[in-house]
Amino acid sequence: MSDSMEHFPHLEDLVRDADRAVIEEQTMRVVLKAEQHHQHVRDQLQQVVTLGDQGKRISLGDDGPVLEPGTPMHKGFVTGIKVALHMVGDFPLKVVHSSEDDD
Repeated sequence: MSDSMEHFPHLEDLVRDADRAVIEEQTMRVVLKAEQHHQHVRDQLQQVVTLGDQGKRISLGDDGPVLEPGTPMHKGFVTGIKVALHMVGDFPLKVVHSSEDDD
């Protein structure tokens, strides 16, 4: 049991109950849309990281500045995007259709 669970034992039941939920179809659509959006954001961030790691120029919009590889601005920008990608993390929910459920 984690420290927070020792201090607040009633939370253990809440967490256990939150491991699995059956939700209505409309709610599922919202969750799936949120998951798609989350993945789209991750894909965009990863694309910038990949370009930066390959030493490619990064353009910040049509009229924005172009970050040349090897410059402090380029390095800082790519590092910031890596931090953002880490902070976004994985989608916090796992969606499993009831027919795929093992229990």
